[in-house]
Amino acid sequence: MMPFAVVATLIGAVLGLRFTMIAVLPAISFALTIAGATAITSGGAPTIAEMSLFLICLQVGYVVGAAVRSPLFAGVKRAWHLPHRPPRRAGSS
Repeated sequence: MMPFAVVATLIGAVLGLRFTMIAVLPAISFALTIAGATAITSGGAPTIAEMSLFLICLQVGYVVGAAVRSPLFAGVKRAWHLPHRPPRRAGSS
């Protein structure tokens, strides 16, 4: 059950970095389908605890990814890049 939680958190973080909240809805239905199919093929029925853990981790990952994308961390992102040099003036060597 732990690998499902880690994968769900990473998928949610990627969705949070790239897409809006609407993209999480198809991801939730796809995740439930995959988690259910995996649980059925492994020999057991998917439980409510497994499904809810997967959904919670997906949403937590989305929130973390969206927080990293937010303006709150904009100053941190700029600190990783080299300082910006102004362009040279025409005619100067």
